[in-house]
Amino acid sequence: MAVNAETRVTDVDVRPIPHSDRLPVILGKWQSSVPGDVIRLIVDHNPAPLQYLFRAESPGQFNWEYEKEGPDAWIVRITRTAAASGTAGPVGGTAANEEQERQALKAILNRLNAGEDVATVKEQARDLLRNMDPRKLAVLEQEITREGVGREQMRRLCDVHLEVMKESIAAEQITPEPGHPIYTLMEEHKVLKGRLEELKGYLDFISTARDLKDISREIAGAREVAHQLLEAEPHHQREEQVIFPALEQRGVAEPPMIMREEHVDLRAKKAQLADIVADPGRCSFQDLAASLQEVGGYLVRELANHIYKEDNILYQAALQTVEPEAWQEIKKRCDEIGYCCFTPAEAVGK
Repeated sequence: MAVNAETRVTDVDVRPIPHSDRLPVILGKWQSSVPGDVIRLIVDHNPAPLQYLFRAESPGQFNWEYEKEGPDAWIVRITRTAAASGTAGPVGGTAANEEQERQALKAILNRLNAGEDVATVKEQARDLLRNMDPRKLAVLEQEITREGVGREQMRRLCDVHLEVMKESIAAEQITPEPGHPIYTLMEEHKVLKGRLEELKGYLDFISTARDLKDISREIAGAREVAHQLLEAEPHHQREEQVIFPALEQRGVAEPPMIMREEHVDLRAKKAQLADIVADPGRCSFQDLAASLQEVGGYLVRELANHIYKEDNILYQAALQTVEPEAWQEIKKRCDEIGYCCFTPAEAVGK
């Protein structure tokens, strides 16, 4: 690390440092800086998550300027523009807190990986996750994944977070205005949740029936639900081609990756449901009912959970990290992809 005494520019090259040790080094240099000082940060990936952390912890106290943007290295000039409020420094205790939170998340993941029930692990996770905003969770998830934790384990963590958030939605939740791309996605989710409730009702009735002729109305209803679930493809395309890349470009990579993986599973189940109800008479009533309960039940449960995670974790991360001026271009790209047959007209300003 080199210091230019005349201009107070400090080069901080963290590339040789293990990922888990980088944040304390960076924040230590930042905490010791004074107005006018420049930290010239050199890393091997886009450090956008660090910028989000600085915005949260040191609002109005720094300028962030990219000197070089990959591919082999990213160089950022972080200029101290104002003194830290209080005496503890701009992020006093942040490095230690971040490490404690990372280790706590790892402990939760280890318990899940050992086969413990989500409801049991939730008791340990409640206080940690309930008070953690989506942006910080997304950054920590990304750091943990870089340390070698598998995505399947991170999906289990999302399940725990979902259980915690069912009890209490974060007070910092942002509500987008009509016409905003996230507003439209959330309005479409409301329609899809309604269809899932209908499907659950059909499945409940079918579970008590004894013959195919008794469930003709329910099969017709399930067929219509399956059609609308398949018609949600433009919704997923807007997420995968526009919203997810916008997050990834800003350093929030793992939550979109997890949602993409869930999309793959959900697409397969939606296609299976459509196939089952297209020709219900080709198998015995018992096999039909069992297949509907398995596939339909999966969708009722997992698609509802997926929607909840997107509404309250991924979308909130997007609303908190994507710059306000970027949403106009995002909206344009969403318009080019198009909307679903069930998209509410007010959502897209029709």
